[in-house]
Amino acid sequence: MIVLRWWGTMLEYLSVSKISEVTGIPESTIRRYMQNFVEFLNYKEIGRGRKYSSETVEIVETIYELYNKHYETPEVKGVIISKIRSNRPK
Repeated sequence: MIVLRWWGTMLEYLSVSKISEVTGIPESTIRRYMQNFVEFLNYKEIGRGRKYSSETVEIVETIYELYNKHYETPEVKGVIISKIRSNRPK
């Protein structure tokens, strides 16, 4: 885990293995989500790998829940877009 400070706000960046540990979702599944939903994820290239912002945990859990409800990938992306839009400051 890497913690960065940005103007007084602490941003936490997690590895795929840490996200797996926190969510209980297998690493291989999370890696597939990272490839298929990269446009929605905030990450930093650190060394040879990527670390993902702590907000990624919620996105990964949402993707997992929707796939378990038999949503298709375009539907999952639509839900994520809606969530992102509704969470933006006005």
